[in-house]
Amino acid sequence: MAKDVSVEKSSRAAQPTPPSPSPNKDSTMSVTAARREEINSLEMKINDAITWMQTKQVELQAMVDLVSNVPEHIRDGMSRSASSSTKKKGRGETVDIDETLAKYQRAITEMRNAIAYKQQEVERLKKEKRELEEYEQGI
Repeated sequence: MAKDVSVEKSSRAAQPTPPSPSPNKDSTMSVTAARREEINSLEMKINDAITWMQTKQVELQAMVDLVSNVPEHIRDGMSRSASSSTKKKGRGETVDIDETLAKYQRAITEMRNAIAYKQQEVERLKKEKRELEEYEQGI
């Protein structure tokens, strides 16, 4: 039985070892191609978010424009009426129309800033994608 083991050992030694994996063009391209696909997906999600924010921004701006175009004395009357009704029904404090308008204006400004940030993010991703494509062409 010892003889069989030695024969087995010598036959193992004669077998060539598989080559170690080395980076090649195909594996590099698959990594960069996967990253490009990921970038495409991120771009779509960000663009969807931008579209949603722009829609909400337009809605808020329309509301602000509508209320801003109402003469101040009518707005004051509406605000007093709403405050009186809210107090009678015991629903707590009321918020002044002008305060609400200011809050909406801040929200619009924040949305504009967020949209600008997201657009910069999309541009950064596009640049990265171009660099990956150039890298692949150079391989």
